[in-house]
Amino acid sequence: MAARGFAAAQGQDWLPVVLRDVAFQRPLILSYRTPKKVSLALTNLPTNGKGEAAFAIAAAGDGKSEQYCVGRVASASEKAEQVALDAELAQKETEVPIGPFYGELRKVGLEYGAAFSTVRELWRGKPGSGEAIGRIAALAHEEGADTHPFGLTVLLDGCFHVFGAALDTLASDGAPGAFVPATIRSATLRRELPRRSGAASP
Repeated sequence: MAARGFAAAQGQDWLPVVLRDVAFQRPLILSYRTPKKVSLALTNLPTNGKGEAAFAIAAAGDGKSEQYCVGRVASASEKAEQVALDAELAQKETEVPIGPFYGELRKVGLEYGAAFSTVRELWRGKPGSGEAIGRIAALAHEEGADTHPFGLTVLLDGCFHVFGAALDTLASDGAPGAFVPATIRSATLRRELPRRSGAASP
């Protein structure tokens, strides 16, 4: 929403953007037959396309409005930083078997199923590194990832699975449960996101 809204405010359909200091303040909980109107507000918009704007995502329903996500958005370069993948993988400690990885998540109550188990390859960094590298696959669906209404959501969730593997390299106090991402320091979207069209199949 922030990426599309920022581009539209610049009179464009799409612009490469960087999102900074994104904070998820509370989950957006949807109830059956209880509609909520989700809105995006942009403030301090740059007049020449340079600089950054602040954004907030909120929803109204049941006579009240709640804010769910805030952050900053700015134009980004179309050229991505080149990373030598082989060199990065050589620094990782172990390649993680995918089946046992999702099995461990299942033990703490996170059952993803085939459609949401999108990590295809995974490498953990050395103990204490807080690093992991993963290959995420698009949602397997007969409509294809570009047209499935939840395709991007599933891809993003798969990235958080890799994030969880990175956390496993850090010292833990043994507390049960799972981590939920609350903030993102920076995320860059260089290519246009697919548009959603049609309805999901049952």
